[in-house]
Amino acid sequence: MEQKVVVSGIYTHFKNPYKLYRVIGEAIHTETDEKMVIYQEVGGEQKIFARPFDSFVSLVPDGKGEENKNAQKFRFELVEPKVIVDIGTHGIKSYLVSGFLKEDFYARSILLKKDFDPQKGLSEKNEEAFFLAMDELKEEARGKALFVFATSVFRKMNDEVRKAFADKFEKRYQTKFNVISQEEEARYMLLGVETSIQTKERILVCNIGGGSTEMKVYEQGKIIEEVNTEVGCTDITNRFPDLYDELVKTPISEIKEYIKEHLNYPKTRCKYALFTGGHITYTKAAKYHLQQNDCFAEINVPYYIHAIEYNKNSQDTFYRTKLSDLKKTKPDNPDWFNGSRAVATMVETIFDQLNIDVMFPTDMNMIDGIMVDLYK
Repeated sequence: MEQKVVVSGIYTHFKNPYKLYRVIGEAIHTETDEKMVIYQEVGGEQKIFARPFDSFVSLVPDGKGEENKNAQKFRFELVEPKVIVDIGTHGIKSYLVSGFLKEDFYARSILLKKDFDPQKGLSEKNEEAFFLAMDELKEEARGKALFVFATSVFRKMNDEVRKAFADKFEKRYQTKFNVISQEEEARYMLLGVETSIQTKERILVCNIGGGSTEMKVYEQGKIIEEVNTEVGCTDITNRFPDLYDELVKTPISEIKEYIKEHLNYPKTRCKYALFTGGHITYTKAAKYHLQQNDCFAEINVPYYIHAIEYNKNSQDTFYRTKLSDLKKTKPDNPDWFNGSRAVATMVETIFDQLNIDVMFPTDMNMIDGIMVDLYK
């Protein structure tokens, strides 16, 4: 059977499953007429390569067993795309993933925490909105495998209510409804982050969610301290509702003082901090002064910003940039920005408490760890 390569397809090389390549196309060598495959590294230096077609589609050479980290049959193998769905406090986010490449797919903001009752579940209005959104997502994902993971209010549901909801979901979509504990979420977060921390320096890794905040300190690539708090950005916006307004009226110092008193912090001080979540999305939309990460090359960590610069940019965003202007940058899911100012204030407070000098913003989340599990 004639072998083919998929143009725009994502491939892994047998020596390194964490490195991905996108096929640009096929070409003919001008001197020899040999058929070639042109492909580009995803992330990193984005180098472009040319390889003879027969070599690209060949089997892993004999004697290369120890180097075959991915247990592949072929030298390059196509990564089948999957859709991973993350259901949390603020609704549904989904990603089209191929190996360790993650792209936004479908999102819908629904404040699932509003009028939630652990003994009854989601409010009738939110449950209806949730299933309508899932119907749309399922339609868009037609033909692709769907993997669903829920956190937030689903952890707090009465066992019987949670089971009834999961049964309804699974019957409707023929897909397992996985409710992830905080411990499992932390494990997935670690799986994803550990592939991206390319420094031996002491570094804080922080995840700020809707209802919780997790902080872990790494040194020499190992965790030396971790602290979790059941306080997230939704709690801050509930306390300071003008964070939802076009421009913020409450002084940042007042909000930071409240956060300072309600978050738990590691005792270890750090110069560097990596924040998971939508920090690249937010800082780009708000036009923070990001700089190219020249500390280490990593597809998920392309930028850094000094804490002092971050704080200055936050002042502009809070008091001079309208929330509606931020929302225009994300027309597919504008309400995503509703919690962004609360998160930014929490980031600043963490800077102050741990003497952070340099921040690495990322859009990483537990999905990056789930991807490692799915493709390992």
